[in-house]
Amino acid sequence: MRQTGARICLRFDRGDRGRWNIRLSTPSRRHRRLASTCSRVSRGSFTPEAYGASGAIACRKRVSRRAWHRRLSGVIRIGTFAVTTSLLSKGPPSAEWPLDALERVEACPACGGLASDTPDYSGVYDAFSGAPGRWNLYRCGSCESLFLDPRPWGRGLGLAYHSYYTHEAERSDDGVSSGSLIGRLIGGYLWGRFGYRSEHALSAGWWLFRSIPPLRQQLDYFLRHLPSAAGSLLDVGCGNGTFLSRVIRAGWHAQGIEPDEAAAAIARLSGCEVTTATLDTFSSSHVFDAITMSHVIEHVPDPYAALRLAFDLMVDGGLLWLATPNAESLGRRRYGADWRGLEVPRHNVVFTARALRALLERAGYQDIRFHRRGRGARYILDQSKHAAERRGVLVRRLPAWWVDLLATFSPCAGEELVVTARKPA
Repeated sequence: MRQTGARICLRFDRGDRGRWNIRLSTPSRRHRRLASTCSRVSRGSFTPEAYGASGAIACRKRVSRRAWHRRLSGVIRIGTFAVTTSLLSKGPPSAEWPLDALERVEACPACGGLASDTPDYSGVYDAFSGAPGRWNLYRCGSCESLFLDPRPWGRGLGLAYHSYYTHEAERSDDGVSSGSLIGRLIGGYLWGRFGYRSEHALSAGWWLFRSIPPLRQQLDYFLRHLPSAAGSLLDVGCGNGTFLSRVIRAGWHAQGIEPDEAAAAIARLSGCEVTTATLDTFSSSHVFDAITMSHVIEHVPDPYAALRLAFDLMVDGGLLWLATPNAESLGRRRYGADWRGLEVPRHNVVFTARALRALLERAGYQDIRFHRRGRGARYILDQSKHAAERRGVLVRRLPAWWVDLLATFSPCAGEELVVTARKPA
């Protein structure tokens, strides 16, 4: 029996005489029959009171063509759908956040410019880690970066990061075993490019992935575009130490700093040298050949100060590598407030490429290069789509393969900005 995908949205509110009104919307005319059927779902299987006085449910179900012509009243139950709910309430930004744990942001953290009078996104909530509050994001009138105002401060930082994921296993872009054929080919490329030691590496992988740009760029990101000549490395915000373990296998003498003690403890269990600290509280008796900051710069309240601290910790000619969400990405334009890269209230600023380059130049770096990300957009796009569905918003999925293709040819077309810069020799 031929299967047809149907997607409906039910919106409910309290009507006259205390009865519930259910309004349905569908993306195409051919779904009307199913929508009419669902409006007759037995009320005994659906209790809107559990979701509040108003809200939305986004549902998806695979149904046969024959189902269009059936009367399914009393047969379909709300439990047969994949249901996500939204408990959004209209209220002032940060209404659930302690007022003494907020600070105003008078100027753009990226360039010092002034924001527009009205926020680009208002009343945004944390759909990913469940931090309380509603938040506003403003666009800088000079560099067009997005920044949070007001933002967490003092004891509010603990609320923002209470259920953050730094202690969990790092997400893998490829999800393949090192012992599989693909894993052995990947090991061969990493060995040829970075000197990465792998027991089962196949040298053919070096030649294979060099000829496939999206995958080659993904694997270069895997070891953060480091030079083949190993040296000393500091990973800022190292999380559970996954990258540290990886780069040590490539011959680097690496250590990390991490403010989350739980994540730092996990990293130490795997044999990594990790200090529980932030960049402004970390001190070292020696300098480093390379410093990496993967999705860190957007978290700090003063990005310029962070870049200067990293500058002082590097040898002359040292390499800085960083990755951060791209404020001009297709995902941000498609999903808006639900885009994973905004991640309120932990991301203080989301950069444009122009703003990030200017900031690095102001901090004294040179040889600034933006790298093509290649394959790797699926995670951010999937998370954004799910966040929209939790709010009951119907939005067409942005294909990850299309973003990956664009990111293969343009360093500013991906969901992330990936950049290297050097301290003058």
